[in-house]
Amino acid sequence: MRKTKEIYKCEICGVYYEKFVYGRNRSKADNKSAWWGDNVMLCPDCYLEQKEAEEKAKYAGLPALEESAE
Repeated sequence: MRKTKEIYKCEICGVYYEKFVYGRNRSKADNKSAWWGDNVMLCPDCYLEQKEAEEKAKYAGLPALEESAE
């Protein structure tokens, strides 16, 4: 098992963050690290904020739930 540590920069907030990528061998770990750098451009905090905003937008048009009287 090989591990690579890369430092990436978030596209939204500009913060640098570390990511550990694991692979079965050095080649696999390097390939995963290259993919991560090409496809994921958000720090963990911005990623969570983006997902929460998507969830809110997804349910924004739905009517509010009413409590049942039991």
